[in-house]
This record gives sequence, C-alpha cells and structure tokens, in this order.
Amino acid sequence: MTMTNAMIYVHIPFCDSKCFYCNFASGIYDDNTKKKYFDKLIDEIKFNATKGFNITSIYIGGGTPSSVDADYISRVIQNIKENYIVDKNAEISMEANPCSLSNEKLLKYKQIGINRLSIGVQSLNDI
Repeated sequence: MTMTNAMIYVHIPFCDSKCFYCNFASGIYDDNTKKKYFDKLIDEIKFNATKGFNITSIYIGGGTPSSVDADYISRVIQNIKENYIVDKNAEISMEANPCSLSNEKLLKYKQIGINRLSIGVQSLNDI
C-alpha cells in the first residue's frame, strides 16, 4: 500500500494580548475556555484519524501557541502521534513568542518532538 504524504495544521487561538493589526481568529481567553478548546481539539483529532497518510509535517500556529501551558501542546502532539502515522523525520513546528517561553517549556517541547520554533518578534524596541 502506497502512503500519501500529508501535513497537519493545528490552530491555537490563544494570545497573551491581541495585537491591533492581527486579523487571525485569536484572542485572550480564560483557563476554562482553553481547557474546553483543547478537549474538543483532541476529540477532533481522534474523530478525523486516518492511517492512510504519512504525516511529514505538523505545524502549530495561531494565536500564540507558546502562551498556553506546555501540557496542552503535549496532549495535541501525543494524540496526533497515536492516531496518525507520523513520519520519523517529520518536521514538527510551533509558533512562539519570546515573552511566553521558558526553559521548562522549551525542554517540554523538545521532549514531545517539536524540532522547529517559529519565533515571532514584532519589535525589539519597547515603545
């Protein structure tokens, strides 16, 4: 059986603040809303699971995925790996903001297989 290569995009709509220029579906939400969102996201990952594709790339964008607890991101990656065939050399990328990163988060991201961070910096000057 020939496998078709595919990629997965996961949208995390949470931010620490909403930038005036941003038109993406994102915003500031409470912890209860975040929990509900991730519970439903995991349900959707399982519902749409297929073993017919070789996942070569997972991209976690948003919002600012690094603004949520790293355990949420870990659950997402774990469930994708359990429900899809993820290539052993897959690029697993995540958008991050330097202000919402910590050594603990970076270590967790590495442990769960994230091998590329897209770090967004709007300005290096405090205004």
